[in-house]
Amino acid sequence: AARDMFVKTPGDDAAMLLYGVAISGAKNSIEIARSLRTNLDPNRLTSRGLAYYLLTDAELKIDDPTTYNLLMRRSTFTDGQRYWQSNPNDSHWSNAAVTSIAIRAILQKNPQDPNISSAIRYLMLHRQGSYWYETWTTSCVTLALCDYYRLTNKGTENPGVVSIKVNGSTLPEISLASIANDEKLIRVPSNLLRSGNNEL
Repeated sequence: AARDMFVKTPGDDAAMLLYGVAISGAKNSIEIARSLRTNLDPNRLTSRGLAYYLLTDAELKIDDPTTYNLLMRRSTFTDGQRYWQSNPNDSHWSNAAVTSIAIRAILQKNPQDPNISSAIRYLMLHRQGSYWYETWTTSCVTLALCDYYRLTNKGTENPGVVSIKVNGSTLPEISLASIANDEKLIRVPSNLLRSGNNEL
């Protein structure tokens, strides 16, 4: 099914699908991803596609500096900020969302990469209040910041806590030291939720 879908999917979305296959955990997913990867030409991908391609390489344990170098050449650096531009024909992806995927890809290759801090600076300076543009971009940025914190704070005795507010009510703090396997299920009491929009 993944092969059939891959053939019908355009470049950048195919790279995203490729990453999804690689991390799916399904039987033979790594072998399938390796096979599908050969059908993509990194030179024909936009920054978003390149970032997902590089993320996939990390999952497949492929260390190819060509993709990383190409991704870096696509970035823009100005006023101490590094970012990657979205495809102007792709309205679903903002610069902040694409930059977030690029950060995650670079972190997987080298958490100490000196280019990461300027990209994080870009994200923080383009926040709109407590979020980034809309839900999709905010979720992309949140993933990038979580990866950044997790991969650059390994071995820290006091990794900190996470504080979550739902519609103005604060949930109990979560110690990052208590999170096993980089995952934590957070349950939100139903009485804190309201019909329509909710603020997190």
